[in-house]
Amino acid sequence: MAMSDTLARVMGALEYLPQMSPAMYGTAVHIAFGLALRLQGLPGVGDIERSFSLDTVDPYYGLAGTIRTDATLRNVQGDIIAIYDVKTGAQTISRARADELRAKTRAAPDTPVFELNVVRGISRKQIVLSIFRSRSRARPMTRGI
Repeated sequence: MAMSDTLARVMGALEYLPQMSPAMYGTAVHIAFGLALRLQGLPGVGDIERSFSLDTVDPYYGLAGTIRTDATLRNVQGDIIAIYDVKTGAQTISRARADELRAKTRAAPDTPVFELNVVRGISRKQIVLSIFRSRSRARPMTRGI
């Protein structure tokens, strides 16, 4: 089962109650999604709700200056080859946030970051590369990752 299918199944099973704030609902979805991924045991999928930091090798959950992945995909060598971030509302992942996820997980700069949203679907975040045409000016070029 694909991660997007797992998210859809989780969100379909969780009822949004009027007394819940959007943040409370988002937290409930993240917890249920993480549990569902763990139970599926998908090959290479891990780092579920794991904290990462440039300063600490194995930071504890919620440590200041850390980021948390919803899930990663690793190759057989253990390198992160994709990062997944769940969004339950209108918020999206900015280019800066995608870059921060790559940097703090120590993933390669061109590692794909996928935003998972049950309404918008899965989207691959972009990076901007500069191609120097001359010494004085650069033309930005966008490519998907």
